[in-house]
Amino acid sequence: MIVDDDSTIGEILTQAFENEGYTTYYSGTAKEALSILKHVNIFIFFLDLKLPGMSGIELCRRIKKDNPVAYVFAITGYAEMYDLKEARKVGFDNYFIKSFHINELVKIANASLKDLKRWHNIISHFKK
Repeated sequence: MIVDDDSTIGEILTQAFENEGYTTYYSGTAKEALSILKHVNIFIFFLDLKLPGMSGIELCRRIKKDNPVAYVFAITGYAEMYDLKEARKVGFDNYFIKSFHINELVKIANASLKDLKRWHNIISHFKK
């Protein structure tokens, strides 16, 4: 899931992930993202920190509360040490400045998906 109030960023990332075979959800607000999450299980997130209404920091906190194994990545155009510290504190797995290369985000999504599949296999083994 991509949550960013900049629809251009949302469209670019959505297209990049869909080209890699991902089912992608895009939202321009945290409120809309939480509404989507009531109906869909999502495990990889890219969240803008500066969102209208609820911040990406608070959205991450809520996502991690409901789904602690989710991978949540911060994307922001405003890099500040406070944001980085707060992002780590609430559970972001990594932090990217909006001069990022899309391939970098695709690689981290692929690695995250690989981990999630491995964890699922471990859990499935113990349920037998």
